[in-house]
Amino acid sequence: MRVDLQCAVFVCLVVGGRITTALPAGTSATIVYTDTLPNTPLSRWKAQLRYGRPDSLRNSPFQSKEAVEAINFRSDLEYYSAVSFGTPPQTFKVMLDTGSADTWVIARGCPTSKCANHATFDKTISTTYRNGSSDWQVTYGDHSFAGGFSGWDTLRIGALTITNQSLGLAMYASPQFTNDVVDGIVGLSFRGVSNNPDNRTPMDRLVEDHLLPEPLFAVYFPPRQVASVGEFTFGTVNSARYHGDLVYVPLSRKPYWQFELEAAYIGNTVVDQRVQCMVDTGTNVLLVSNEAARAIHLQIPGARETRSDGWIIPCSRFTASAATSALPGANESTTVSPAPSSTALIAKSQSFSPDSTHARRSDLGPALTIQFSINGHNFTVPVASLPLEPVKSRPGFCYSGVAGGSPRWILGTIFIKHNYVVFDHGRERLGFAPIRHSSS
Repeated sequence: MRVDLQCAVFVCLVVGGRITTALPAGTSATIVYTDTLPNTPLSRWKAQLRYGRPDSLRNSPFQSKEAVEAINFRSDLEYYSAVSFGTPPQTFKVMLDTGSADTWVIARGCPTSKCANHATFDKTISTTYRNGSSDWQVTYGDHSFAGGFSGWDTLRIGALTITNQSLGLAMYASPQFTNDVVDGIVGLSFRGVSNNPDNRTPMDRLVEDHLLPEPLFAVYFPPRQVASVGEFTFGTVNSARYHGDLVYVPLSRKPYWQFELEAAYIGNTVVDQRVQCMVDTGTNVLLVSNEAARAIHLQIPGARETRSDGWIIPCSRFTASAATSALPGANESTTVSPAPSSTALIAKSQSFSPDSTHARRSDLGPALTIQFSINGHNFTVPVASLPLEPVKSRPGFCYSGVAGGSPRWILGTIFIKHNYVVFDHGRERLGFAPIRHSSS
């Protein structure tokens, strides 16, 4: 489902299905960064939040017969991978999305003119396709939608093949999708999020059919200042991508990849405590409560809350070099630090008056971090990494990577770019470790 926020610029896709397949043991999906998406209103929305055919893909250091590339558009605006449906394979651009569980792609025959800009699935040329028994439709919280009919066919990512995978074939879709660069969605959440919870998701198939050595997948999205590629690994964890030991936390609520965050703070200010968080590879920002967004931006010099563009921050203050120097592990080995106790956090908050907050704002500098306490350990996001796309109507300002509007927090790719995340489907838990930014 999509989530409405305060203004149209904040469009969140929380349950975005996309074509899902998985990779066999040790399979990885690499991410290549490009800057070819037009600076349209849609791209501006996506630079804030997201919650609903590649002709060729570039080679990368992770390329192998089992690897799948995922291209990063416009500085972390959106990630997509190439997968195929049917026999012979028909290739599509899809998003691997931990915020949703539906699998769908635009179908041939879609009458909307903008469907012509997408690869479309032709069921008539697939020898393995079977018709489903019902119509199919998915609607998101921001009223975006897609629909058509259901079917079953073979789904492939890398060397992994899933036969008889259920999928939706979209004969119509709202502009949020037809104007997008992807042709569909692969949902990597649990089946309870799906439009049809009775159908097994691709991750269900991988786990229940014993196609993976371990019932999990992991995500590595390095900041583009440090590396040009990242990876999904299915069935295994790549220890070369993180520092120290993984810190695990149980899921607090299925069918989402959701857990309880012990606390979050910026500088000496407590932002929130005991808050429910969801980790979503399909959202590129940190989506928090209005109160938390305000508390964070009060500590960022020059930050403004606007009626039309939400929170904006100065672009020039956060240069690429400053952002790189603030990255954990960019210059030396980093370990997970113990989080302060809740009592200590409360004491810090109570001793920090609004006046002193403003007095100290100019001294915080680009090394300031937002810290997340998870199972007794801290994981950070540098404030220097928060500026997104420039705001056309406000020269010198960029959209902030932190947005308000949600009591349940969403940790999007801004968080994942600094923290390796393991999605353990079998044990129903999440694992975290600081990303290793140096070359492996």
